[in-house]
Amino acid sequence: MKLRTSFFNRTVFCKDLTRFFPVWAIYMVIGLIVACSNLGHPYHEEARYWQNSLGGMGIILCGYALLVAQLVFGELFQGRLCCAIHAFPVRREGLFLSHFAAGLAAGIGPNVVLSLVAMLAMGELWVVGLLWLAATALMYIAFFGIAVFCMYCAGNRFAAVAVYGLVNFLAVLILWFFEGFYLPLLYGVGISYTTREWITRLTPVAGFINDGLWVEIQHSPLCKNNHYCAVYPDGGLWECVYEVERLGSNWIYAGVLAGVGLLFAALALLIYRKRHLEDAGDFISFKPIVAVFTVLVSACIGGLCYYIAMESYLGMFIGLILGFFVCRMLLERTVKVFYKKNWIKMALLLAGMALSLGLTWMDAAGVTRMVPDGEDVVCVTISDRYLKDYSVKYLDVNSGDAYDEYGKLTLTDPEQIQDILQAHRLLIAEGDASQGNDWKPLTIRYHLKNGTTLTRYYYTSRDSLAMQKLNPYINTPEFVLGFENIEQMFAQLRMLCVYETDAQNVISEPIWYEKLVEALFADATEGNLREIGAAISFTLVLEYSDGDGVVANRYMDIPQTAEHTRQWWDEYERWMKE
Repeated sequence: MKLRTSFFNRTVFCKDLTRFFPVWAIYMVIGLIVACSNLGHPYHEEARYWQNSLGGMGIILCGYALLVAQLVFGELFQGRLCCAIHAFPVRREGLFLSHFAAGLAAGIGPNVVLSLVAMLAMGELWVVGLLWLAATALMYIAFFGIAVFCMYCAGNRFAAVAVYGLVNFLAVLILWFFEGFYLPLLYGVGISYTTREWITRLTPVAGFINDGLWVEIQHSPLCKNNHYCAVYPDGGLWECVYEVERLGSNWIYAGVLAGVGLLFAALALLIYRKRHLEDAGDFISFKPIVAVFTVLVSACIGGLCYYIAMESYLGMFIGLILGFFVCRMLLERTVKVFYKKNWIKMALLLAGMALSLGLTWMDAAGVTRMVPDGEDVVCVTISDRYLKDYSVKYLDVNSGDAYDEYGKLTLTDPEQIQDILQAHRLLIAEGDASQGNDWKPLTIRYHLKNGTTLTRYYYTSRDSLAMQKLNPYINTPEFVLGFENIEQMFAQLRMLCVYETDAQNVISEPIWYEKLVEALFADATEGNLREIGAAISFTLVLEYSDGDGVVANRYMDIPQTAEHTRQWWDEYERWMKE
């Protein structure tokens, strides 16, 4: 009678859980200790504590998933054990799914216990504990699926760790390599915040830490105010009721990554079905990725040598050679790798790198020479600093975001756009001036009719032809002060301080606010506030509010050439003495 085909082996599943039980127990006990240390807080604080812990759980589960995968799939790295297990009448699919189920149970099971403790501590907000369990489960599935894939690509434990690190941080490594070696050759080109955000999302650990909110906890509509209800049962103050208002954006991201993890697990099963048992012990058992692994390892070592050699491309090429032969030694498990075939492969690697760098330097794709046509431009923004590509909701001087509201000007007139296009072509022709003694940063951003933007960052000499073309736009009150007229600036100015060498003066009289704004506009119109190299007379600290909750603090150094503003300060000092 034909035996029934089974894709799950209970014995293997139970053996995995019992054999490595101390590992799961230690993980759970440590989690319970941390959880119990936070007991006794109000329900909403407890809920927020567990919600905020999900960022750190991303880091913990990244390492824990790798450890579990190494344990339950450990026979893949030992030749004798691998052959012995596969001699049993068990299908490979059955072994794989049994190990995989045990790994999921070992990762999610302890978190079930922790979530039960959390739900007891949260009272009416117990649902946050349940959501915490769901979030950690999605994160663990993502990391564990990637780890399982790496187990079947590698032939020993060290290689599995290396492949796991490369897969998880591949996007960041590519960004680091591009920024270090190719971007300096593309004058004016930069990587936008949006691009960096997407690259972060492709790196699961960083994505789980930075990707926003999981659960939003707010006061219940039953509350009469934002803190406590005026009810005193039993002589005590009754704390206001909180509730889960909505779920954050992290759930979609975590769900997608969990799906990616399951996809990696499915790929691991396909690799397993074709895997040769004698590959156990090799550094890389899945041969098609050997070339990719060699290139990535060589590039990483080349990048390290580049920075060790004071950002020298010669150091990078030496690092590539070193990385290539180190990688070949690991793959072939011998130091005798200096033969003709490997030298040819290394030469091809160096030639490919040199060719790509050369084409980038020559701008074969025309990226650095790209200037849009005037009829394709809706508007253009110029700035004398790095121009962010995202909206700032709260501006704070400590974070640097306050500097995004001034030092820029947006133009829509076709003739003005043509002036900026001409200045742009001059900037390209004049080249990078950042190595000189008198240079200035400049950003140009075009908003095109097709809905896209084109942004370029330059360093130009202050007396260059391009700056002469741009000076009529830069030496304007709107560019220097960030306001179109005196009335707008005066209406938003709500606090004023003056810093001298050894004194701080807080000015509260509105009349002096109005006089200062008039003086600043006069100096900005005459170009006095942008005089380069002039000595600083004093520093203004201006705080603005636009009435919608947006607050910006700005420090403004007033040079000796700012005649009207200096006269305002002299007049104020005489008034104070009188």
